[in-house]
Amino acid sequence: SRPGSPFMKRAEIEVHTLAIGSGHDAELIIVPSVSGFGEKAVAYASRLFGAVADTGPRTCGYVLDLRGNTGGNVWPMLIGLSSLLGDGPQGRSEDADGIIEDYATLKEGSAVVLAEQGRGLTMMTIDEWRPIPSLAASPVALLLDDATASSGEGVAVAFAGRALTRSFGVRTYGGASSNEGYSLADGTNVVVTTAMMMDRDGQTYPDGIAPDQIVAGEGQDPVDAAGAW
Repeated sequence: SRPGSPFMKRAEIEVHTLAIGSGHDAELIIVPSVSGFGEKAVAYASRLFGAVADTGPRTCGYVLDLRGNTGGNVWPMLIGLSSLLGDGPQGRSEDADGIIEDYATLKEGSAVVLAEQGRGLTMMTIDEWRPIPSLAASPVALLLDDATASSGEGVAVAFAGRALTRSFGVRTYGGASSNEGYSLADGTNVVVTTAMMMDRDGQTYPDGIAPDQIVAGEGQDPVDAAGAW
């Protein structure tokens, strides 16, 4: 069924400060979809990294708004959020034979391929990266909806099982998979699901990602719920 999310047309990274009280703020960051590996994708990753890194002393946590993020290329998103995730393998998946693979690793503002095909290739790098170890222990709230799909779900999967992390909203679309294109004799490209995304605890999500706290219905705002948490 088609998602009913009103957030699917968001195209720009936005940062909003939420007053938490007692002299503390949370940074609400809208994380929209992005595609490709060109200059636009690198600029996106750089902007997202800065949105996380360039905060004031009152910031005590982050709210990552993945509502309406229908996917594209997950790596600009993960590089941009790497200070919260920490460096290390990402893009884990399990194929039909039960083989588990980490596709690439985050390393100092780059995504470097670990998979057998393309191993060692640097997919993307941002120049503005700097180490901020303390952010890997920051509280992170994720906002999810029925249009959080594909690579958007990949971001949620990357954060699943992370300490001090909680998700709010409604179940995601259900496209947390890895897909490959196969060329037929007539030139048609058939895209087939070949593996399912897997989180750090070994869980896959064939039916979408259920938030830790369902926030739905009139008068219910996941932003408020995340701020309260």
